[in-house]
Amino acid sequence: MNNHKGMGCIKPPIFNGSNLVYRKIRTRAYLPSLGANVWEIVEGGYQFPAEIPTNYTGKKLYETNAKVVNALFGSFSYS
Repeated sequence: MNNHKGMGCIKPPIFNGSNLVYRKIRTRAYLPSLGANVWEIVEGGYQFPAEIPTNYTGKKLYETNAKVVNALFGSFSYS
């Protein structure tokens, strides 16, 4: 049974080396859909902690950074 029936799947726009302006606009619209702090990390950068945080706020920021990295790496075509 498919538990995701009726749910939309939003994928990052794939960049294949052409049409950079279109991809930039789409990426800027896509990344905030991952969470409120995602675009803030993209623009301001992220300081990696020496260890994985143990408090709730630190864990959420660490998790959000992982979403950013995953979305950006997943948006490049390797062909």
